[in-house]
Amino acid sequence: MNRKDNTQILPASMLVFFSAPFFTQTIVFGSEGYLTTVFAKHYELDLVVLGGFLTAIGIFDTITDPAIGVLSDNVRTRFGRRKPWIVLGAFSSLVCCYFLFTPPLSILLQLRQSS
Repeated sequence: MNRKDNTQILPASMLVFFSAPFFTQTIVFGSEGYLTTVFAKHYELDLVVLGGFLTAIGIFDTITDPAIGVLSDNVRTRFGRRKPWIVLGAFSSLVCCYFLFTPPLSILLQLRQSS
């Protein structure tokens, strides 16, 4: 089936096939629920503060995800359109995950005092 702009509509089976790895990743790693529990229980952070962080992350994603999509569609490099963004995303995820799972004690103490 074709639209007026001659792009194909993907069948549901293909959409499920391409989204399956993300579904599995979400089930296996589910870091939001795990980290919320760790920060609340072991670092004694207030759930309101944690909820505020998750809300801020959601708002940030709402803005940046479409922007990165437009950039990756329109930026052309000698490595291709997507590869530089994949490398940048992998590196930034590595750095962010390190700090997410090993937060500096000074930041945790400040958050704990503010809650």
